[in-house]
Amino acid sequence: MPRILIGLVAIFLITGCTVADETALDTDVWMKFESPASVTETMDSFQAAVEARGLTVFARIDHSANAQKAGLSLEPNQVLIFGNPQVGTQLMAVDPDIGLDLPLKALVRQTSTGSVLVMHDPAAVATRYGIRTLDPLLGKMRSVLRALGKAATEA
Repeated sequence: MPRILIGLVAIFLITGCTVADETALDTDVWMKFESPASVTETMDSFQAAVEARGLTVFARIDHSANAQKAGLSLEPNQVLIFGNPQVGTQLMAVDPDIGLDLPLKALVRQTSTGSVLVMHDPAAVATRYGIRTLDPLLGKMRSVLRALGKAATEA
């Protein structure tokens, strides 16, 4: 009997971990998109997609260039800080501390096959602050970030 129970639990865990529900919130911490292009090319594409959506680009940081200026070496690695103040303000009205994680950030870093674009899942960030009243907004944010990530890495 215990073996059957263990087997059923294992099946439940395996299937539960492999089935993705794109409408469910609080499931992902990271949103990752693989790209065959270089860090600079992928970030250029991502920034263009962000700007085409009418979002604000606040800064672009080249960590590897900054490391080089400090006499250090770092694989290509860039961050884009971007967002929509109308959306971010709604989140900060619920909990001002979420401003620590806003505006949004996207990291593009080098991999052995190109680069990877990484962003925090906005629903996971909001959950960390106990924000549950804006699930439709968070779902829309997640959809926009997925579309931006796909546009930047499939181009």
